[in-house]
Amino acid sequence: ERSLMVRWYFQMMECFELEQHSVHVAISMLDQCAVKQGSDLLQDTVKFQLAALACLYIAVKANETCPLSSQTMSDICHGVFSADEVEKSELETLMTLDWRIMSLPTASCFAEVFLKLMPQKLQKQMKPLVQCQLENAMSDNSLSRSLFIERGSDLALIVLCNAALLVGGTSFARMTHRKIRKITSSILLPYPLGNHLLSVARKQFTEDSNDHDEPLCKQGTSSPMSPRCIARPGHIVLTATTTRTPGRN
Repeated sequence: ERSLMVRWYFQMMECFELEQHSVHVAISMLDQCAVKQGSDLLQDTVKFQLAALACLYIAVKANETCPLSSQTMSDICHGVFSADEVEKSELETLMTLDWRIMSLPTASCFAEVFLKLMPQKLQKQMKPLVQCQLENAMSDNSLSRSLFIERGSDLALIVLCNAALLVGGTSFARMTHRKIRKITSSILLPYPLGNHLLSVARKQFTEDSNDHDEPLCKQGTSSPMSPRCIARPGHIVLTATTTRTPGRN
């Protein structure tokens, strides 16, 4: 369920031209709510969907210059959740988080800061490689939520080092690691995760090399999305996947 919602978040990012940071904040809030509410949230599909909708609603209001209205959020899910339900869930989410929606910086926040330490001429090449790794990691349910909630700087460090390796080689990756370690206590994450994310970045890097006319990184899905997304009665619509959900009372 979480991986589907994360993919949906990135589709909404493309559909409404949102900043990637807004999506990362929404994912962070959803994970924090899941940790604090536990099975009460995770085992109730409808409640989880509404919480996910509310988290995106809050993140967009906090980070975008043109926020989405609660009615727009209701329209996105074909009225499965009303505007009043979205606003009620927004308040419940904020109370769960003690109104601290940015209390824990996301991996993308750290990555943005770390990226500014790199040579300016390489930042443009590295940024999409960093973004595609972060998106892949956030969509992976096998990774611990604590990785995104408590170890955002560690995740940012490894994706920066991977991007540096592809753009500038081993020596540049080592220099990147040393430079970041001078200003942070971040540590490298286990090798299997780093190797997996490196393969994601390498695939993107190869695609970029083969077609310089396209954007360096295709965020989210490559197919256009219409704003019909989360749901219609009895269903959740995410890309080409349709998942049955329990009927609502």
